[in-house]
Amino acid sequence: MKKLLLVVTLALGLISSANAQPVGFGIKAGADFTTGSNVFNLGLNGGAFAVFSLAESIEFQPELQFIHRLTLNYLEIPLVFNFHTPLGPGWDGNLQVGPTMAFLLSGNTYSNGGSYGSSNHDVTNEYASFEAGFLLGAGLRTGNWLLDGRYERGLTSVDKNAGIYGSVNSLFTLQVGYQLF
Repeated sequence: MKKLLLVVTLALGLISSANAQPVGFGIKAGADFTTGSNVFNLGLNGGAFAVFSLAESIEFQPELQFIHRLTLNYLEIPLVFNFHTPLGPGWDGNLQVGPTMAFLLSGNTYSNGGSYGSSNHDVTNEYASFEAGFLLGAGLRTGNWLLDGRYERGLTSVDKNAGIYGSVNSLFTLQVGYQLF
């Protein structure tokens, strides 16, 4: 909880120090694509975002998203910087970069024991409760509609017992969004 409070405080400080004016709020939803143990995995995500104009073609976009990766559920806070360029009448493209912070909410695995029955196992305590990472992406905007594609990579281990040399999350995300105002 202390880490979440620190992240929110830093984000608010960054916004207020830049004297940024909000230009919009919106919602997003999409899919995460990961691989692990030679298996392709599909996860879902969704959340909200705010957009603050920093310069004519630069925006700061903090987001709050629920992410389902493999068997784990996260609350993720990406702090995205968008660099815009017009692509044609009514179309805008952008490059995206920024840090991500994810807080583990829960984790479950399902095991099929055959004739012994099946069961769910809570694995939340086997994973780190906080993950720091970064994202690189690109997006399209037409009117209020958004389409974003991103690569996200963890910088901290998600394996609670492996220290800094454990496994990290690595995924591609595709999202559709709508800027409400």
